[in-house]
Amino acid sequence: MKIVFLFFILLSSLFSSQIKQCSEYGKVAKNVVGKSRPVNMMIQSVYELKFPDKISNKVDPFKKLESVEDLLNKKVDLVVLWNSKGNYSKLANKLEKVGIDSCSIDLTTIESYIQGYKTLGKVMGKEDRGNSLSKYIQKELANINLLTKKIPNNDLLNVYYAKSDDGLVTECEDSIHSEAINLINAKNPIKCNDLKNMRITINLEQLFLINPDVIITNKKNFYKDVFSNNKYRYLKAVKDKKVFLIPQKPINWIDNPPSFFKTLGAYWLGSKVYPKYFPNNFDKKKEEFYQLFLNRSYDE
Repeated sequence: MKIVFLFFILLSSLFSSQIKQCSEYGKVAKNVVGKSRPVNMMIQSVYELKFPDKISNKVDPFKKLESVEDLLNKKVDLVVLWNSKGNYSKLANKLEKVGIDSCSIDLTTIESYIQGYKTLGKVMGKEDRGNSLSKYIQKELANINLLTKKIPNNDLLNVYYAKSDDGLVTECEDSIHSEAINLINAKNPIKCNDLKNMRITINLEQLFLINPDVIITNKKNFYKDVFSNNKYRYLKAVKDKKVFLIPQKPINWIDNPPSFFKTLGAYWLGSKVYPKYFPNNFDKKKEEFYQLFLNRSYDE
């Protein structure tokens, strides 16, 4: 009898470790939160929240997931799981034990948001809203693809992503954090092959060997320093004045975290890297994006 009981416990634990996909979630949840900022941003855009001037992971509703006790107190029905590392099985098991549903969603690429918004809309009982956001991303990705097809192979440029104050921390070409470079058909010169960690540190000599055509950065200190510090002056991107600070309002348009903002970020990046092929003035595009996803004006 004891052996049968132990077998039952083992079988139960195996089944409980299987995380349900949100596309398989058969109910409508009223109070939904996300495991990470990208998911929370998606959820709030479906709820049509008016987004703040600055999205912070320390302030509701964008902060990191609270304790299970807090989720119970707030009567959360469903926790949507996703992060770039994919390590949330322990959390799913904890939630199951206290009667809170969870499901996972794939946000690995900006294209996955097309299905992701449809799925979230259905789960949250807001199918029309989810479909509207999904269609927008699908339409804009198709338009970006058309623009990039006009760029001759001889005009394709190397874009380096500087992510530290000295510019030497960067992202590999297959990283989710540098996807916008691929979206505009530019070339990320950082080839990492099978490295699991997509963020690496190089040295100044390696940066000079790469000698990128364009540098983008999320660090204001590096951006301020790169044109005045003599150690960078022989870099092609510096000599050509092709170093650009990624827009940060209300959040990084490219990364930190990777989010639906990559749709808008790709237009910004394209206008800097390929101004001949991408529109330089995309105020109308920005306003449309802000109104639809953030429920606010771009210039507020």
